[in-house]
Order: sequence, then C-alpha cells, then structure tokens
Amino acid sequence: MLQGIIDFTVPSGGSDGKAIHLYVNEDIADLAQYGIGVANNGGGTDGQEYTFPTAAPTAGQHILVVRSVEAMDAYMNASAIFDHVFVDEGGSISQNGDDAIELYFLGGVVEVFGDVDVDGTGEAWEYLDSWAYKVNGEWTYGGVNCTDGSTTSCDSGCPYPFADCTGDDLAAYLSAEGGWRYQYEVAGYRGVGPGDAMGADWWNASPYEDFNNATFPNPSGVNNGLVDDIMFFTVDGGFTFDTGEDATIMGKKPEVDAAFDPDGTNAYDADNEYNEYGTIH
Repeated sequence: MLQGIIDFTVPSGGSDGKAIHLYVNEDIADLAQYGIGVANNGGGTDGQEYTFPTAAPTAGQHILVVRSVEAMDAYMNASAIFDHVFVDEGGSISQNGDDAIELYFLGGVVEVFGDVDVDGTGEAWEYLDSWAYKVNGEWTYGGVNCTDGSTTSCDSGCPYPFADCTGDDLAAYLSAEGGWRYQYEVAGYRGVGPGDAMGADWWNASPYEDFNNATFPNPSGVNNGLVDDIMFFTVDGGFTFDTGEDATIMGKKPEVDAAFDPDGTNAYDADNEYNEYGTIH
C-alpha cells in the first residue's frame, strides 16, 4: 500500500528529492505485478508509468522508489532504513507536490492518493517541497515548502516520519529556533511544539491554542498561540505530555526515548508497527 509521497527539496536539486514510499502489508510473490502512475496537474490518469522490478518483499517491509539513491541516502540515509530501494531510471516518479498518485496491481488501480482530476495546489493534500505520510490509515502532511533550505530530513522543519533521526539530531531540532521553544514557567521548563493555522509543523498533531488549554494551564499566562504538543520538564528530570485535542504525538520511539527518556523511566511499547509513539499514555 502507499505509505508516503515525497517531494523533498534536497541540496542536489532537480528531481532528486522525489520518491514514493510503500508498505508491504502481506507477502508479495512478484513485485513486478505492481506499478505506479503519477497524474500530473489534475489532468486525469496517465495510466501505469512505472513497473516495479521482480522481487519478493515480505510483510512488514518498506519500499522506496527514488529518482536518486545518492540524494536520498544523503538526505535521510534511505538505503539503511528501507528494506528495498529502487531507482526509477525513466523519470516516471515526477510528482511536483500537487499531483495525485495511483498504485496499480495487474494493470488495475488499487489505491489512489489525492484526486487524479484535481490539481492539488491549495488543496488539503498538497505536499509541495514536503511529504504526505499515512498514519493509521489517514494521510498526514509535513506542510508546504517545509523542506526548503534543509540539508537533511532531520534538520528540516518537518522530519519525514520514517526517517531515522539520531537522538542528538532530534534533541538539536527540538531546541533550535523553529523547533520546540524552551521557556521558563512557574512549573519548570516547557517545550512547545510549533503549529499553524493549516496544521501542526511537527509530528502531525492538530494545532490548538495553548492559552486556552484547561488540562495543563499555562502558568505564566503567556499565549503561545497555535501549538502542536507540549512537554513539561520537572526539576527531578521527569516530564509529562500535553498532546492537544487529538491526544497523539508521532515520532520514532528510539529517538524520542534517547532525547527525553534515556534511562527508560517512562518507557512503554511503541504504538504501531513502525516503531513510533502514537498515543501518549
């Protein structure tokens, strides 16, 4: 099934940042029975344009079809985190952030991202210079142009959810300008995840007004505006979460643990098969 639609802005430029991410939900005897089509600019289906090579991926594996292995390795170490990486030599993987994607099996469409008859510019599913990523069957988005100016996915304003950012990289992102904003409050440190009117900028929780949060009121009365998630750091080194209205925060379990729970005090099992935290307990 389609798992991610990628239109990164990578340092090498051009089409090097374009890719399609698939998740294998059951064993596949012959991957060559599957293909992809990119419906450009809302002009309707262009049919199957890319056919996978012969392979036999197994359930639980992740596949990435790229225009440039070198660019994707440099940007998010793709060859290390994906089970299969295939190069589209013909240039069919050509989405520009406003194009629908079709997944084919034996010549027929079995899944569609977006709308093949609609140009995605300004639509909820636009992913220009960004990404779309499926979480529990629902598409989430990094935010238009969120990878512009970045060197790696981990130092962008919207790390790709499947990217394996190290604990150091994640901690640096959280504390950097544009990441989590650290500030002194009566109850200790607060890390506030950024959000905006269109959606959250990090880990994809719905944005909400910090000032109006009754569950964890802001001790200083400062209105931080639209935020994603909040972490409360206590003097004993512990922390609690306020995840907002949707009660979720998405992130890779190893990196979240490394950054915020290195001794395992608050550890619990990941919430999905991708080894991510999804619901904070």
